[in-house]
Amino acid sequence: MCFLEMECVLFRGALTARVAVDHALRAVETLGPEKSTFDDSPSIFVYSALLDVCAKAGAEEEAVAIMHRMKSDNVQQNVVSYSAYLSIFATTGARGDRRAPYKAMEVLEEMRAVGLAPNEISYCSAMASCASATTSIGCSAAVDLGRMLLAAMLRDGLEVTAVPYNTLLAGCARAMERDAAGMDLCWQLFSEMQERSIPMTVVTYTTLIDAGARAGDERILERGMQLLQQMADQGLAPNVVTFNAMFKAHILKSTLQRDVTW
Repeated sequence: MCFLEMECVLFRGALTARVAVDHALRAVETLGPEKSTFDDSPSIFVYSALLDVCAKAGAEEEAVAIMHRMKSDNVQQNVVSYSAYLSIFATTGARGDRRAPYKAMEVLEEMRAVGLAPNEISYCSAMASCASATTSIGCSAAVDLGRMLLAAMLRDGLEVTAVPYNTLLAGCARAMERDAAGMDLCWQLFSEMQERSIPMTVVTYTTLIDAGARAGDERILERGMQLLQQMADQGLAPNVVTFNAMFKAHILKSTLQRDVTW
């Protein structure tokens, strides 16, 4: 491991991600031939680590600068570095950048243009940018973009698992209090998974129950019980988060009944 790789490992544990980015970029600027174990410039591993730091900080400008630096240093980019770059847009999308999912899709196109085939991690990183943008562009628009990514995965011959669907479900659940369409979209996504015979996970069922409770769905307690039964039929054991979601559904049911009584 060269000097800068060690720097990146240390900085990734920093309390303030932005400080980590600043320190890491300064480390790149000061790196010279005498400090490099392998060659006269940082390796692809160093740059991927730097992009990972930027992703955690949501430091998009710095990430763009790093990508340009890689080109100027003639460092061959790979799927790992691009996937780290894609992760940035989940953070910026959560901060309100309405363009985040579109930027992620542009990066996927750039990967194809340079001869790199996006893998499951690349697509899931891009999907996270759609999920994070539900509060800014709305659940319907975010899910439409997510479905475009799912279709692209199939065209690329990749297996679509529960992971990208769970990511979209979680995005809709977070926006539930602001977007009334979110709950219907969650059930649509769940139906798509069933139609495609995609194995559900504990996260799938838990997110659906949580989404219903957030949406104020008066039927979510009964639906939640049905989902728990489906989990049992598939040999999936509920976890603490699942039971917490059911607890919220129970509180919702009790509140609605109390309001009707009063």
